[in-house]
Amino acid sequence: MSTQTKSSSRPWLVFIGCCVLSLVGFGLIVNTPGLYFTVLGETLNVSRTQIAWPRRSWLSPAP
Repeated sequence: MSTQTKSSSRPWLVFIGCCVLSLVGFGLIVNTPGLYFTVLGETLNVSRTQIAWPRRSWLSPAP
């Protein structure tokens, strides 16, 4: 049998890298539409809150 010479920190680095990659991807998906709320509100002559509120309730769990 061969002895294990690899560092035990490598699996943790891979795990942390996967977590960061997942969080960055999720952040881009969730936060990017907010950039268009102001422009959309000006185009439709409604407030930013009126546009953002339905999206917020979509993300929140039902009571």
